[in-house]
Amino acid sequence: MARDGRALTVFGDGLQTRDFVYVSDVVDAYIRAAGLEREKMIPHGVYNTGTGKSSTILELANVIREIFGSSSELQFLPGRHGDILHSLARVDKFRKTAGWSARVSLLEGLRKTVGQ
Repeated sequence: MARDGRALTVFGDGLQTRDFVYVSDVVDAYIRAAGLEREKMIPHGVYNTGTGKSSTILELANVIREIFGSSSELQFLPGRHGDILHSLARVDKFRKTAGWSARVSLLEGLRKTVGQ
């Protein structure tokens, strides 16, 4: 949409937060947790994968506009019933146990996703 200059749809006020993590970081975390990286064996357990940083939907929309050099308007629609307002991965346990952290920023991940 932003590529074509069309409006970007935002449900609610856009202040909802998410922990956006790029797929290569998730794969790296899986490889480490599965013991496929022999440098350090990770104890069995439940671990979260994420960046440990939250971004608002408005920030996401602005990054998308930045990538495409777009002046797309934001079209606000009512929030969706049952939508989680704030979501943030607690990654401290895996960071401490495995020495792992996400490396790809939101901007870099979106650029890779759209091929820029």
